[in-house]
Amino acid sequence: MKLKFYILALVLISFFQVHAQQNPITITGSCSNSEVLGTYEYIGEVNGKASYRKGGGQECRDFTTPTTCENAPKRYNVAWDGSKWEWFSDINYIDCSWFPDAKECVPSFGDSENTPSKVVLATSTDDKPFTGWAAESDGCIPNITENETLSSIQNTFPNDLTMHPNPTDGNITIDLRKTNSAINVRLTNIIGQVIWTKKFYNASLLEFKIEQPSGPYFIEITNEKGEKAHLKVLKN
Repeated sequence: MKLKFYILALVLISFFQVHAQQNPITITGSCSNSEVLGTYEYIGEVNGKASYRKGGGQECRDFTTPTTCENAPKRYNVAWDGSKWEWFSDINYIDCSWFPDAKECVPSFGDSENTPSKVVLATSTDDKPFTGWAAESDGCIPNITENETLSSIQNTFPNDLTMHPNPTDGNITIDLRKTNSAINVRLTNIIGQVIWTKKFYNASLLEFKIEQPSGPYFIEITNEKGEKAHLKVLKN
């Protein structure tokens, strides 16, 4: 019986580690350029590790004035280059020029060989992109956390909820998106044992800590109307 329980725990931990890589990440920090901060979506693996991106998707024709055309917005990435993590602005992914006769923004045919393809903001050699960052000359140190969208698991709340970080060192923040008069939170382990229950009143953010040993846990959230959301979380 103990062997079966141990195998089940290993399978669940492996699932959570793979699943977590597919969640968006949030970058915060004291950066002079606030555009680099915010939510980065998971876009797949690069050099064997998860990669994330903010911005992009535009074409030159989407810009309708000379100013917006010549200053097409950057996109930002967090990716593994094979030896280290890089947080960088992908400044040359779109290169546009304003064509005044046609009053149209078109792809540039100028010399882009001397234009840098990216500007690195920070780097890290840690195994995962959540710690160990050092700022480059034009960057800042990012604070990166992972988001879990509860609606993708089980959610009968009228709005989407988010939780971060996941995996976690124990500290959890859940954003309810709106103030609820009464919220009940229940924490259980992988075999369904209730560890604790907590109540929150007039809250839009739930903050608490899992004090238990490392492993997978489940969080059930119930509001005053009986609507529920279930969250899977892995404590490192």
